[in-house]
Amino acid sequence: MDTEKYCKSCEICAQAKGEYQKPAGKSHPLPIATRPWESIEINFIGPFLEVNGYNYLWVVICKMTSMVHLVPVHMKMTASKLSAIYI
Repeated sequence: MDTEKYCKSCEICAQAKGEYQKPAGKSHPLPIATRPWESIEINFIGPFLEVNGYNYLWVVICKMTSMVHLVPVHMKMTASKLSAIYI
């Protein structure tokens, strides 16, 4: 604890300490949606107690309008089954 406190207060140590992180890359802005549901965010919430065979909520949000669709799903559903439900 004392060593750490001393090193943080030492001007020479602060100047000599190297940077150990890679330099940050260039940021690339996401394209702006021009119509609803062109750009979405998805998430899963759960697990909940099983009701009618479902124990999770699939949350689909339109990034342009902030409209939300909540879709009941089961944890063992595949991506193919999820896409068939939503389309």
